[in-house]
Amino acid sequence: MNRNVFASILFWIITALLVAVILKFSSQNGTDSNSVSKDVVINIVGENNYNDLVNKYTEDKLLFFVRKMAHFTEYFFFSLSLFMAIYFTNKLVFNLRFIYILLFSLLGVFLLGGIDEIRQSFSVDRTSSFIDVLIDSSGGLLALIFVYLINLLWRKHEKRI
Repeated sequence: MNRNVFASILFWIITALLVAVILKFSSQNGTDSNSVSKDVVINIVGENNYNDLVNKYTEDKLLFFVRKMAHFTEYFFFSLSLFMAIYFTNKLVFNLRFIYILLFSLLGVFLLGGIDEIRQSFSVDRTSSFIDVLIDSSGGLLALIFVYLINLLWRKHEKRI
């Protein structure tokens, strides 16, 4: 099997799995979402440090921050995966310029963020927020900026050889 075909299929599968995970999290009710956020913090800092953080920042503020960072991180990795899927598919089917692959990836991140927020609004104790779409898109944009900079460095390195 051609390496590009394999990579394309692999990254589309990873992208689909990430979409499923993102949509699964957005379908949780508010209580379950808070519980998952709390478990994440406890696993990272430990029970005693969690209690210290809660005393310092209040639990609502702490869990709010964790949820927003989760949005940012989920979409960072989704953006990378989507970019790679489009990149390898492009090598097989299309012949788009690199910048268009970046833009299509960012558009995909923005669209999924919007769909995610609309879907989340139907969950109990949850609301949708355009701010969350912007946080999601910011995570995706940061990933694509890294991709763009790595591409610039790679092209600069190739010119030297």
